[in-house]
Amino acid sequence: MPFSAWLSERWGAKRLFLLSLGLFSLGALAAGLANSLSELILWRTLQGMGGGLLIPLGQALTWPLFQPHERAKLSAAVMLVGLLAPACSPAIGGLLVEAFSWRWVFFASLPVALLPLCWRCDG
Repeated sequence: MPFSAWLSERWGAKRLFLLSLGLFSLGALAAGLANSLSELILWRTLQGMGGGLLIPLGQALTWPLFQPHERAKLSAAVMLVGLLAPACSPAIGGLLVEAFSWRWVFFASLPVALLPLCWRCDG
């Protein structure tokens, strides 16, 4: 996150956002397919690097689309998701592990992460 402003100035916020989604998705897929702890750590690191940029870049891209008096609601909505996701994830992850395997904890995030990439490629 500390480098997000510098990186977005260098490569553009939209391009960097899509790259971040791609890194997050690749990291999630590869972590789910990992065959050793070393591989899992490597791919989780890549996933974290991609995921760490998503919130600041997402806010930077959406901020200009809202009037100043609407921006507090935008920030509240982003923070609500940012707080609910970690609160609900352990229960959802536990259900996925029980029903399928630990690998599905990583695979489950792929549709949500890949959807914006599909929209971007379509339009």
